Amino acid sequence: MLAQDEQLLALSHLFRHLEPQERSLVAQTLRRARYQAGQIIARQGSRVQGLCLITQGAVRPQERSKGGKWRPLPLRRVGDVFGAREVLQRKPWQATIVAKEPTTILCWPTTSLLPLLRKHPELRQTLELIAQTHRLAARIRLPALEAGETLYALLRRHPIHLLLRLLPAAAMLLGAAALFVLIPDQVRWGLWGAAGLLTGAMLMALWRWLDWRNDYYLVTNMRVIWIEKIIGIYESRHEAPMHWVLSVGVRTGLLGRILGYGDVLIRTYTGHITFHNVGYPQAIAAIIEEHWRRAVALKDKVDRKKMAAELRARLEGPQPLDQALEEMPAPEPGEQAPAPAIPSPWGLEMRFEEHGVITYRKHWVILAGQLAAPGLLLLVGLGLATAKLAGLIQALALSAVLAGSGVLVVLGALWWLYRFMDWANDIYQISPTHVLHISKKPLASEERNVAPLDNILGTEVDRKGLLRLMLNYGDVVAHVGSESFVFRGVFDPNSVQADIVRAQQQSIRRRQETERARRQAEVVEWLAAYHEETAARPAKPGERGHQENDHPEDSHNT
Repeated sequence: MLAQDEQLLALSHLFRHLEPQERSLVAQTLRRARYQAGQIIARQGSRVQGLCLITQGAVRPQERSKGGKWRPLPLRRVGDVFGAREVLQRKPWQATIVAKEPTTILCWPTTSLLPLLRKHPELRQTLELIAQTHRLAARIRLPALEAGETLYALLRRHPIHLLLRLLPAAAMLLGAAALFVLIPDQVRWGLWGAAGLLTGAMLMALWRWLDWRNDYYLVTNMRVIWIEKIIGIYESRHEAPMHWVLSVGVRTGLLGRILGYGDVLIRTYTGHITFHNVGYPQAIAAIIEEHWRRAVALKDKVDRKKMAAELRARLEGPQPLDQALEEMPAPEPGEQAPAPAIPSPWGLEMRFEEHGVITYRKHWVILAGQLAAPGLLLLVGLGLATAKLAGLIQALALSAVLAGSGVLVVLGALWWLYRFMDWANDIYQISPTHVLHISKKPLASEERNVAPLDNILGTEVDRKGLLRLMLNYGDVVAHVGSESFVFRGVFDPNSVQADIVRAQQQSIRRRQETERARRQAEVVEWLAAYHEETAARPAKPGERGHQENDHPEDSHNT
């Protein structure tokens, strides 16, 4: 049992910094406990005895609020650690831990854990990452996890990133304070300027804070995910299955090494995913690397098991339905490709993703240009009516002016609505297999242009002009043979180009997986044909005599 515990510790990223002798000493101090389904492992408010590692089963933490209501927290499975926050902060249990099924726990007593935390700061950082993950998972709404998927890391960008982005707001606050102090009270423009700068600084700070809160990174035992959101404008989600990972690296600068943050660089079959400016980068890289190795080993095992099952079915006849379903591998996250859905025409998002299909609209500045003329017509109609009611127009009768302004307002409103619907229905989409441009005129025709991802020979970004650079929009050109498929006026064209390349690489990867499955089926057919041939062929007399000579003791006994 001790050797088994040492092997378990050697495979865990948590103990990667320990020497073999130290892991052996830790294994000797571990206390093993077994619990039945529904049995309470720890009660909220009770004293923590140490750090707990799940080696079998699963547990469900439940947090009791001040109002007395119980709130279930995310399930924790084999390989998960709980109690990190309580051990680090030396607090009692913050939740009640209940065994979800028959569970085995290894407890690392605090008396032997604390000296190692002082000796190995990396171990403390890993525990802090685990504690932060559990704390964030209890507060935010996570994306749907697959069956059997376990969350191992959840974090936002380092707070220093938020502080750096708040510097312009801080400069505006200083400017407002300077105007308020230096300009006399009698000068109204100074007070108005100070109030404007103060309002702008508060709005900018609130926007930057919300933007920072909406970007986060996840690592599970099945995939890595980067979710980026700009409220009402932009939503991006990049993910890759663990067995697609090719390498993991860490990049830090001088300030990052001092404050403990950096970039985690994940290279996959479909491109790169970067965790920008995150804390504990070394610990995150170790977690990804561990589960990457596990995922690759599991996929190889599933492939071998699948080939063996197919060969056995080919030689022995069809398998029972239940056994075939048990041996069928689970679907990989992100592999489904439903038909693209048309978004709501009343939405203002310039990019959003649903069911694996990414949809883009043109930038708001293009919408503003289209609405300028009808908006001006509306203003003229309202202005005429207002001027007549205010007595500024004497030449015309009130009824004539109101009738004329009413006609202008109605025409302007209809024209405005037509232009808005025209903008909303002009969309670009990237599906798992194609790129699409859907242009639908209100009460008129609809035009669809489709190009397969496999036919795209290259992409480029066209973002010329000061306004396009300032507002970060432009054109993305996808070259399809001698033709060009253009995403016109999209927000953040570099990200759109990256989405096209990533979708194209995923399509290539799926085709490679299909080809691999076909080759496996061919191998099974060859082996089955060879087995049938050798079984049906009668043995020659020389071969039989040779087989008898291989066992001289049998002939001697005879």
